[in-house]
Amino acid sequence: MICFSQVLESLETEEQRLTAAEIFEAWQNMMYHTAFDVLRNRDDAEDAVADALVKICRNVDKFQNRDEKSRKILVQICVKNTAIDHYRKRKREEANAFADAMEDVPADFPGSSEDLGTMEEYLARLSEEHRAVLILKYVEEMKNTEIARLLGIPQATVATRILRAKQHLRKIYGKEGMDSETE
Repeated sequence: MICFSQVLESLETEEQRLTAAEIFEAWQNMMYHTAFDVLRNRDDAEDAVADALVKICRNVDKFQNRDEKSRKILVQICVKNTAIDHYRKRKREEANAFADAMEDVPADFPGSSEDLGTMEEYLARLSEEHRAVLILKYVEEMKNTEIARLLGIPQATVATRILRAKQHLRKIYGKEGMDSETE
């Protein structure tokens, strides 16, 4: 995270520094809440606000000579877009972690290679959220607290996703099992 005072010092004119400081002082709470609404994680929200401040400071000229309402709207848009960028980055990282986990699945999991193919087909039918928690729980052998920390979600949400993913797999397996029995 970049220190706000260092960012202020990097600005060329005193007027730019004053504008950036005014923006931060006036709307720091709004900035945090805007980022938190998108990210639902305190640390990520703080990082997004810091990054947004850097963007604002780099483009401080666009904020000068504007009325307060216009400035506030621009700040809010900047923070929201920055938070969305952070959210997308986090989702990409989660997807990469899932792909890496799938590569590490042993050839004999859960039985024959035919079973693995079937299991991959079943997992592919799950949402990304459900698939990720199952892989982290049963392939990576992580605890729910570790999964929660990694994904930036509450531990109760992890438990709920695991439960729902299992229920969905049972439903899929039940339909597939009945179809193969009738053939």
